[in-house]
Amino acid sequence: MAGSLQLIIFLAWAGYAWCDCVSTAAALSLPITLTATISYMILGWGIDGLPDFSLGYVYLPGTFGLMIPSMLMAVAGARLAHYCLPDCSKEPSAYSGSASASPF
Repeated sequence: MAGSLQLIIFLAWAGYAWCDCVSTAAALSLPITLTATISYMILGWGIDGLPDFSLGYVYLPGTFGLMIPSMLMAVAGARLAHYCLPDCSKEPSAYSGSASASPF
C-alpha cells in the first residue's frame, strides 16, 4: 500500500493523469509487495522470540488474514473506480501520459 501510494503521488507530481498514476501503481504493486515481503523474511530469519508461524518478520496468519479480504475487495474497488471515473475505463488511450506532460 505505501509503495503504491508513494508511486501515485510521485507520478501525479510529475504531471501524469490520475488514471495513469493509479493504473501504473496497480501494475507495480505486486513487485513492490514481493520485494518488501522477501526483505522482511530475510532480515528476520533466525531472530529469537518471534511468534510461531513466522517466516522472519512475516507473520503468516496475519499475512493471509490481510491477503484474502484484499483480493476479494479488489473486485469491488475496480467496479467503484469504473463507476466514479467512467471515462478512464472507456478510453484509456485518451489518458496516456506523454513526454510533454512530464517535467523531467
